[in-house]
This record gives sequence, C-alpha cells and structure tokens, in this order.
Amino acid sequence: MFRNRLPSTLAAATLVLALSTAALDSPAVAGEGAIEINQLCVATGCFDGDSPGWPVRITEPGSYVLTSNLDVPSSSEGVEIQASQVVLDLGGHAIRSGHVCTGDGPTCSGAAGIRGIGFGVMNFPSSITIRNGTVQGFEFECMRVSGAGVVVRDLQVSDCGANGIIHFGQGLIEDTVVRNAGATGITGNGLVTVRNSYLLNNFSYGVQDANCSGNTLWSNATNLAITEENCANDIDISICSGAPCP
Repeated sequence: MFRNRLPSTLAAATLVLALSTAALDSPAVAGEGAIEINQLCVATGCFDGDSPGWPVRITEPGSYVLTSNLDVPSSSEGVEIQASQVVLDLGGHAIRSGHVCTGDGPTCSGAAGIRGIGFGVMNFPSSITIRNGTVQGFEFECMRVSGAGVVVRDLQVSDCGANGIIHFGQGLIEDTVVRNAGATGITGNGLVTVRNSYLLNNFSYGVQDANCSGNTLWSNATNLAITEENCANDIDISICSGAPCP
C-alpha cells in the first residue's frame, strides 16, 4: 500500500513541472524550432533553398539539427554552409563517407566523398557554430570552414585523406578529437584558437598555425622529423606524448 500520497492537484502539478524540466534539458529537435536534416530528405531537398541531392546547402540563418546519420557518396560533399548566424547541431549523429586511415602515419584509402562540412566558395560568413557529433571518412579535409566567429565544438573527426579540420577564419575549436588524418590534424591561420582538444596519430602536425591552449597530442608526425605541434602562440601548456610540448 502506498502512503502519504500527494493530493491529486499537487501530483498533477509536480508531473507537469517534471515534464517541463525534461523538455528544457532535452536536445533541440525540429519540432522545437530547429530545421531538420536527415538522410531521407536529401533526395528532395531538406528545406527551402536546398536543392535536391548533395550537398545539403544551408543558405539562410537559423538552427539546423541532424536527426539521422548522413552517408555521403563518392565525389560529393555532405553539408555546405553559405549563410551567417547558423547553428549546425549534429545531434550526436555522423556525417560520414568511405575513406579509412590506418596504421602509424597513417595511410588512407577507399572511395569517399570530398568533404563532410564545407563553406561556399568566396563566402566569409559570421557567427557559425558546428557541434555535437562525428565527421569521418572523407577524401580531402573532413571539414573546411572560414568566417568571423566560427566555433567548432565537441566533435569527433577522423579518417580524413588530407587535414582533419582547416579553419581559415577567426574563431575557436574546442573539446574536439581529430585522429588518423592523412595530413595535419587542425590547421588555422593565426586567428583561430584550438583549446582542450585531442590530436592523435595524424600524419603531420597535430595542430599548425593556431593559438594553442591545453591540448593533448599523441603520436602525430611519427614519420617526419618535426614536432607534434607548430602553434602560432602557446596560451597554456599542451601535452605532447605525455610531456609538455617543446
């Protein structure tokens, strides 16, 4: 027998409060104002302004969320951003293709898409955030971004035939793992900060030409006579193969 039951009105109010709190804590979905992107909608265009087929082109400001993995075919690009004031939340999903990079070095092979996430040609948008998921298995860079105030956060990036991430703008990359890239893990241009990120087994530098703060690097550039990082500035100490980076 249950004892000390709440009065029915209070119990109902408690339930409503609990459900409201859960809704606030849940990730954004299309029904909460974010625009949905998934594998099924690519064939017909996922929203106004996006033509059928690859890539999915974001041409208007707003919040966009993946509601499935995107499997990108050979010779295609996954998502292309051509607007300012965009949040692209991968929703824990992956933008992926068929490139695989293995071994110390590593060596990459396999038919694959061109890039997972890219920005339009001659486009320099502002206020972009890309977060919360995986980009892997592309023939060139897995991600190529540029613009003012471009933030990349909480991503897993791997198996990229060239660099893992190129960021030719002004902004921040943080809490991101880049591993098994066929060139440099992350390349900036002196105006990008890479912070609290993990760079593992990339063919060349783990980080190059970026401002570095508290990163962890391991087994990058093992076949080259260079250090694991080549940062424009060291803001805080990073760790290279278990010791402070030189």
